[in-house]
Amino acid sequence: YAANMANFIRDVRREFKAPDMKFVIGQMGNDGMTPDKEGSPRDYIKKAQATVPKQAEFRGNASCVRTDKYWDMEAHAIYTDPGGWRGWESNSAGPRALDHHPGSLTSRSPWWIDYNHAPPGAGYLHMLYCTFTRGALGEYYREVGGPHRLLDGQFPTDYTNAKLTVRMQGELNMQGAQLVLLIQANADDTTSAWVLTGHPLSVTHDWSEQSITCTTDPAQWTAMGARHDRQEYYGVVALAKVLSNVNIDIMLILFPLEIAPMGIVAGDPDILRPEKDYPVWRSLLPEGYVTLDRIDIEFP
Repeated sequence: YAANMANFIRDVRREFKAPDMKFVIGQMGNDGMTPDKEGSPRDYIKKAQATVPKQAEFRGNASCVRTDKYWDMEAHAIYTDPGGWRGWESNSAGPRALDHHPGSLTSRSPWWIDYNHAPPGAGYLHMLYCTFTRGALGEYYREVGGPHRLLDGQFPTDYTNAKLTVRMQGELNMQGAQLVLLIQANADDTTSAWVLTGHPLSVTHDWSEQSITCTTDPAQWTAMGARHDRQEYYGVVALAKVLSNVNIDIMLILFPLEIAPMGIVAGDPDILRPEKDYPVWRSLLPEGYVTLDRIDIEFP
């Protein structure tokens, strides 16, 4: 590497007939001040970059400048971990790790059927992306979702007219469902979830950027309520009150789902729990994937 860099400098000076042309080599700075592993490719290249200006013919007319101290570690963290976002395995199993690649998160089917809001609540849903907005984050959640941007940064919980901008792509067989925002808060000893069904997001094969606003118009939202045996926990609190303090979490979900029992069910399917108490026809449920590479939240 060092020999090629030295030849490059000579060639450029010769080409432009400028034997004393100054050269600045920007030394690789990936991962900031994190020490490089001895003998790694990056360690080799950085050391080679530093040796070139020390050669006699380049002393005083070439220099190597470190860039690692200028590496944005906050941006680096966002790029290299899920940022607190996770999926959901089930009520009993808890959070599900998303498919993380540098700069993006992918949620893939099959997704758990969330039956917490089954009739007489608003219905069933799939939880694709979830993140807390307040509260202490347990070790397991950090292991699954990484450092948490909303909690660590102490962002507001007042989502009244907040604007969410999402950049995403994917392939989804929606089966009548929509990709929508869910907000959830605890107020008056009740956990209340509202879904922005009036402003669904579109999933396309090509990347797209879309924005939604957490309007105060209840006609644009659906109150999720609770299934028959969760009404001591879930319920309906006024939308304005929930928006003013979204103190549990926000999600991107697929809703509503068509739940079709596979075979005869001994009881009311909405009282029983799909895929826990009876099998369902998965062919009628959404399948595919959604990849996100950015979610911005703009608070008024």
